Amino acid sequence: MPSIPDLIRTFQSGGLSHDELLARIDSTLAADQASATQLADMLSEENTRFPLPPGVYEEVLRRIERRGATQ
Repeated sequence: MPSIPDLIRTFQSGGLSHDELLARIDSTLAADQASATQLADMLSEENTRFPLPPGVYEEVLRRIERRGATQ
């Protein structure tokens, strides 16, 4: 299963559409054992290195936070 940074890089290189990215993020979140805080930190670090398009960062972070609320 690819990590969130891997998925973001694939998305940014054109290998995934917006919808594909979100679907794969959801799958990764369902399988990943990392805490929501760790996942949010990974997302933030990756976004600092390679900024995501407007709205994408916020949507992925919302999904991570939602997952954290259900753990």
